Amino acid sequence: MSKEKKADKKEKDLSKKSKAVAGSALSGKDAVHLPVMLEVTFIFARLLIVLVMAVEIVLAFLAGAPPLVILLRAGVSVLVVGLMLWAISWILAGGSLQLESNENEGKTGEMDQQPAQSTLEMKA
Repeated sequence: MSKEKKADKKEKDLSKKSKAVAGSALSGKDAVHLPVMLEVTFIFARLLIVLVMAVEIVLAFLAGAPPLVILLRAGVSVLVVGLMLWAISWILAGGSLQLESNENEGKTGEMDQQPAQSTLEMKA
């Protein structure tokens, strides 16, 4: 019985540690964040899509359109606006990724041009 209790205790400790590690990986200094420009773009796109859909539904309802036509108009407007904003977001994300990769290539190029600083590096 005591061996089983020890095994259970070890399992619980391991599960607590793994949860702590998983939680720390998502928060703090090591967390991955998108650039502010992309975050703002994505939030703006979501808000604009919802706003366009709401305005379209209200205007169609006030015009006396049947419910099926209201849904059709709202769906088409969300699709069109969503695709346009997706294209804008895609262009911005691609540009941001290209900029980041260019910066990383510049850093690795500088490291390759530096002379070896120890005999171990020169022999390798």
